[in-house]
Order: sequence, then C-alpha cells, then structure tokens
Amino acid sequence: MSLFDDTASASSGGGPLLPDGGGAAFRAGMIAIVGEPNVGKSTLLNHVLGCKIAIVSDKPQTTRDKVAGILTDERAQIVFLDTPGLVQPRDKLHEALVARVHEALDGVDGVLRLRDSARNLFEPGEADRLLAHSPVPVVEVWNKVDLLDSRRRGELDREIARREAGRAFVISALNGEGVAALVEALRALCPEGPPLYDPEELSDRDMRYFAAEAVREKVFEHLREEVPYSVATQTEEFVERDDGKHYVRVLIYVEHESQKGILIGRGAEQLKQIGREARAAIEELADHPVFLDLHVKVRKNWTKRETELARFGYRLPKRRRKRSA
Repeated sequence: MSLFDDTASASSGGGPLLPDGGGAAFRAGMIAIVGEPNVGKSTLLNHVLGCKIAIVSDKPQTTRDKVAGILTDERAQIVFLDTPGLVQPRDKLHEALVARVHEALDGVDGVLRLRDSARNLFEPGEADRLLAHSPVPVVEVWNKVDLLDSRRRGELDREIARREAGRAFVISALNGEGVAALVEALRALCPEGPPLYDPEELSDRDMRYFAAEAVREKVFEHLREEVPYSVATQTEEFVERDDGKHYVRVLIYVEHESQKGILIGRGAEQLKQIGREARAAIEELADHPVFLDLHVKVRKNWTKRETELARFGYRLPKRRRKRSA
C-alpha cells in the first residue's frame, strides 16, 4: 500500500476518507507535537496514522523539520505537526531547528507535550519553558510506559489522577497503549469546521521529500559518532515512469572530505547498503519499483553557515537589532 494511496486510512480500515456529514458537527484542527529529543514524537505520529511518514532513529535530532501528518475520519480531521526535539542550541543548525518548533506553534489549536517516562518523570525540560505561557491547551503525555516497572508506573498513574481530566495521559507509542484515548481528547480540542486538507491526504509533503528522508534515515542507522549530524539529503530528480522503474536521484551532503570517505565505505559497500535499504523504503511509500541513484558531495561546514543552512531550507530566527543609546 502506498503512502499516497487514496483509500489508505488508519481510522477507516482502508475505506475512503470522507466526512459523512451526519450526526455531530465535523471538527478540524492542528495539534503540534512538542518535546525533547528521543521522546518518541515521530513514532507516535506514525502509530496514529497507521503508516510511516516520519523517519525514526535512536539518535537525537533525527527530525529536522515540521511535518504534518493528517488523520481524518467521519467525525474530525486532526493535523499533527511533528517537530524537532527541543534543545539548548549549540550551533546555527540547532537554532534553525528550534525556530521550526516556534513556527509550528503558530496558529495551532492545541499542543501535545510529549515526555519520556523512562527518564525523570517530572523534571522540567526545554519544552516546559517554551510552553509555560501557551495561549492554547497543552496536553501532557508520558510515553514509553511499557518500559516502566510497577513502582514507577504506579507513581506516574497517581500523578496523572491529580491532573485535569483530558489534559494528562500515559501511552506507549510502540504498542499503542493509551493512544486511542489520547486521540479522542485531542479531537475535542479541534474547533468545528470543514477539513483543512483533502480528506484523502496523509501528509503535506511530497515523494521528493520522503525519498530524501528515507536516505537520511538509513545514514543515521549505519553511521556513528558525529557523521550523521553533518549529513543533509536532497532529492534532485524524481521521474515517475508507469512502464518502468521510477528514477530517483538523491544527493547526500557532508561537511568534510573525511566524512565522505566514511559514508561511502571501502569499495563503496556502505553507500550501496544504504542505497539498498533506502530504495526498499521508497518503493514501499511509492508502491512502485525504484531505481535509486545516490551521490555524495561536500558542503564545507554547512551546519555552521547561515547561507548554506538556507540552501537546505533551514532559516535562522530573525535577531532584533540593539537600539543605540
């Protein structure tokens, strides 16, 4: 089944995604998913939609952009905005990622503040500071409860019971525990109105974006140390062919020549393996055979240079000019 199959639906069991127009008024709204790195934001989005639109890895800062995942059923359309993990910026790339989170919060109807319950249960983080004065409802969600022992689970359940009803949940994005109740609460935050997107759409991104992300995900899986964080990917060509394989050309950028050698590997074996796995992922999304053509290039220190960041679509927040005395 293709990501863009016009009958695909996590909520309808494969039927067409069309509001029925009867019963209660239809609701439509936007919910930003916000949290620190590796709390499971992308895993949750993929689970809710019933298909993979956001790449995942065990490395921080895998998500670098705001990606909309669209859940539509006969009662509502919820547009989930997956966002980069919130950190104290260490460089210009981090600044741009934090700016993406601020951008995602603009105009939403609610915020899903996601936590990792396997870490410190109640310690404030970067997301709490950002959302301290949120103008829209914030639903606090503790993920990864499947990793808790009975003592810590009991402690968390008691804390949830003290919170406002419908504003705190425990879930496992991995096995689905608690997710249905969470989605129901988020649906109630959406205002009455028509769908914001075509009910058959699952994301606001196209196949060129997903192809580049599939490649970047495999780079993250195969490389260690700092190399994955110096990688950017762009789809240069995506040629659809009904009578043959789609031609997909993806450029992989690194910051230094030494990183290029590491990524390619001896005899180009590592790059070939990345290509094989990425091609399979793209074929599953496109529901069509693909010829994937990978090329590795160097853009020196691109994560630290504003002009290079802009080339990859990362915009730094505008800084206010200091007034002269």
